[in-house]
Amino acid sequence: MVTYAVAVHTAVTCLTQMRELRHDNLVPFLGACLEHDGIVILMPFCSRGGLDDVLRNEDYSLDNMFVASLVQDLIKVGHVHDECRK
Repeated sequence: MVTYAVAVHTAVTCLTQMRELRHDNLVPFLGACLEHDGIVILMPFCSRGGLDDVLRNEDYSLDNMFVASLVQDLIKVGHVHDECRK
């Protein structure tokens, strides 16, 4: 069983990595607050919503070049995530 102290240490480690992570295609992490029932993460407001909102919105026209660029960026972000785990 994971103790509270271990869970907090793990959360702080992850939040520290998020604070240090910088990439043109990522919304910057501004801060966090550890509450009794979870973690509140502070990030800038994105007026168009998240990636899921853009992809599901039929008002946006996603041409093949945009989709190819998005896939390439996601591959790069996946690489960044892998680097953070090391």
